[in-house]
Amino acid sequence: MVWLITLICIFLLPFFSPVLIKAGVLYLYGALLVCLLFTILKSGKYFKKSHSFAMSLICFLSIAIVTSFLAVSLSVAFYNTFYLILCAVIFASLAGLSSKKKKQIGLVLISASFFVSVIALLQRFFYFDKVIPYIISQKPFMGSTEFFYLMDIIKMKRVISIFTTPNLLASYLVMINLLTLGYIYSEEKRRNIILFVCFFIINSYCLWLTGSFMGIVSFALGFLLFSIMLFIKNREKFRRYLPTLTLFSLCVLIIFIALAGKRSFGILCRYNLSFAWGERMKLWHFALGIISDRPWSFAGSGNFANICRAYMTTNTPDSTMAHNLFMQLWIELGFYGLAAFVWFLIVLIQDGSKNIFKKSTSLAPSILRIGAFSAVVAFLLQNMVGFSFFVPQIAIIWWILCALLIDNK
Repeated sequence: MVWLITLICIFLLPFFSPVLIKAGVLYLYGALLVCLLFTILKSGKYFKKSHSFAMSLICFLSIAIVTSFLAVSLSVAFYNTFYLILCAVIFASLAGLSSKKKKQIGLVLISASFFVSVIALLQRFFYFDKVIPYIISQKPFMGSTEFFYLMDIIKMKRVISIFTTPNLLASYLVMINLLTLGYIYSEEKRRNIILFVCFFIINSYCLWLTGSFMGIVSFALGFLLFSIMLFIKNREKFRRYLPTLTLFSLCVLIIFIALAGKRSFGILCRYNLSFAWGERMKLWHFALGIISDRPWSFAGSGNFANICRAYMTTNTPDSTMAHNLFMQLWIELGFYGLAAFVWFLIVLIQDGSKNIFKKSTSLAPSILRIGAFSAVVAFLLQNMVGFSFFVPQIAIIWWILCALLIDNK
């Protein structure tokens, strides 16, 4: 019963946004943590072995907590650090579960994505006019960058589903789609394979409807990584599924070319790909200027926008995010906070790779981990030009996928 409630909580995670339902998110996260605690106590053991990610994760969280006390805005820093700690604790709790339970978690995440995509499809073809009052409720300043971006969403009918921007939906779908690939190629029953392929197709179409170029790019790179790792793990399995892999590759290539053409010759200035990249370059140059001016300082978690005010000029890009995970972490948590996070990533990737390729691991669990591994890496690639890592509604999914890489045997 407790495990069932745990799975229900995980299913509901994408549908609860801290921006829109603050109290509901806290209750949901609290219920999930309590259920995980009972699950751990019931099993009578937590980790069967020590894991190398523990020290790096503790260092990262410790730096986030310390910098919060010296942040530009204490309330903002404590709010963001609180969610960061929640995500990390959920990750650590899930990492100690059995492979069977982790597989069930993956199935729940994929099931939830189906409803997210259905909402996106209904929104796009039947209820897109309902998006306009929602966008107006965000109260964008007339004439600001945010205002024009929201108007582009309306004109191009870029779906957002239950999220606040198309790029956030794309970030979510990229992770789930790559995870789904792991289930497609590890499943033996034909009926289940067909079901997962249907989920994959629906989610891929919704990914296209987001109009997110970097979403498509990160998905393509994640798919390439998945194929390479599958080839290395088992060449016979790779050759067996080479026709379907080729078909999927062609579909991804067609989507990439079509979206690139659509955004390169779009009539809307801010939807145009060259304009979007130009704005990113200006923003990164601005962020690098802040880093070079104060390389050993920090602003506190979530305080990128606050520290930017001290450097703003008439030509400064109008954004509350750096649109680069590592630049924003450096500015908010300082050099040592960034170093601790990179340390955690290196350890996580090393452990994940070892768990996938070690000979004692059977093929099916390894392929599932390859899907999760590809999703984790694709998310990081997308955050080189995005900010979904700093949105708890998306970030929690990434932390859960990280936990699926850990082998507790």
